[in-house]
Amino acid sequence: MKRGKKFSVLLFVLVLAGIILNGSGSTTDEAFKPIISLNEVNDLPDTEIVEKLFIMDLEHCKDRSIFSDIKIFDYKDVEVRKVNYPKDDSIYSVVYSVRSFSPYWEAGNGHIDSFGWILNKSIYVRLIKDNEQLRLKYIGTGL
Repeated sequence: MKRGKKFSVLLFVLVLAGIILNGSGSTTDEAFKPIISLNEVNDLPDTEIVEKLFIMDLEHCKDRSIFSDIKIFDYKDVEVRKVNYPKDDSIYSVVYSVRSFSPYWEAGNGHIDSFGWILNKSIYVRLIKDNEQLRLKYIGTGL
């Protein structure tokens, strides 16, 4: 094989490995945590703040590499409801749908339709107020 052709093949393999390794991280992304300052949301109801934070997280999943376990192609029908939980008044239920082909999203709840949507997934979250910032803490799919 000629030297130029070997170099091209090696370069191709290195680029391909870089693409794969860049998006092949774990299923969670500990570095990304959606945060909104209190100034940004002014007098919005807490349910709308939770929705904004949750959508920020879904947008992050849309931006992930195709090789990432948390990659989604789209989302829809995000609904947030306050949960009347006697021990904590900052708990919310989020129901949503995502379009993904990753088993990460298929696990748990929701059901898969014939177009690749995982419909009516649900999760409980807590709205955390730290200093002048708001963020979500994911609790799980049941209380």
